[in-house]
Amino acid sequence: MTVRIVRRMVHSTLFILLGFAALPLLAQEGAPMSSTNVDSLQRVQDSVFYAASIAIAHDSTQLDEYQKIITIHKARKRFDEELKIAQQMVAANPAAPTAYFAVGDAQLDNGAPELAIEPLGKALIIEPAFVRVRVVLAEAYAMLKSFDTALCHLDTAITFNPRYAQAHMQKAALLTQLGRDNEAVESYRAAAELLPDSFNPWMKLARGLYKAGRFEEAIDAVQYATTLNTNSSDALYLYAETCEQLGRITDAITAYESFMLRFPTDRRALDAERAARELAGRP
Repeated sequence: MTVRIVRRMVHSTLFILLGFAALPLLAQEGAPMSSTNVDSLQRVQDSVFYAASIAIAHDSTQLDEYQKIITIHKARKRFDEELKIAQQMVAANPAAPTAYFAVGDAQLDNGAPELAIEPLGKALIIEPAFVRVRVVLAEAYAMLKSFDTALCHLDTAITFNPRYAQAHMQKAALLTQLGRDNEAVESYRAAAELLPDSFNPWMKLARGLYKAGRFEEAIDAVQYATTLNTNSSDALYLYAETCEQLGRITDAITAYESFMLRFPTDRRALDAERAARELAGRP
């Protein structure tokens, strides 16, 4: 199951009071409390949680306040609490598509894609152009192996907003899963062009091009990805492999040897050493 993004909501005064009482316990979750940064972050989260809870106690229609609480529950992986608050958000705001989205998203966080479809569908009835809902609904259908339906929702999301990079990334990943590599490449390319300063889509584009046998394009993509993250072992290894496929033997040997020196504990270090020796004709 996919671990995802969360939101939470508070409804009754009693629940809010119980939430306040639980704050010291919430602050103990996550990374070791000896970390000053983590401790500071959790204190900030507690403060936001407290303020949002008070705001909702005075006016249960404040959707943004629910979202703040949900985000904190997500970060702390309290997915059961996320779902409870999302359901309370719907009860207090039955005409708000974001409330139904919160329930559907929480169901996915709880590993129940079959229960996510109905609330996400309700959100789309209210607001058909809610692109983020369509992307999450596609995720739910993909988890249920209804791939055609998932792709349909992703295509619709892209039609509504061609600049929504996550829709392109999700479509590319699904097409890759289905073995439709050349189609996947075009979706990765669309995402990469929308996110020129983001390493991940460019690296995925490079991998997709390599898998599709489009090595000349792959070398350009992986070199660009490397400019975005010069310390990436994945980028360096893919660069070496691509140079090898293109017959650029000297470049491949240099890259493999660099990989061995820079990432000696990487599981691929021995493979890099072996490849460099074979390419150099050494025993």
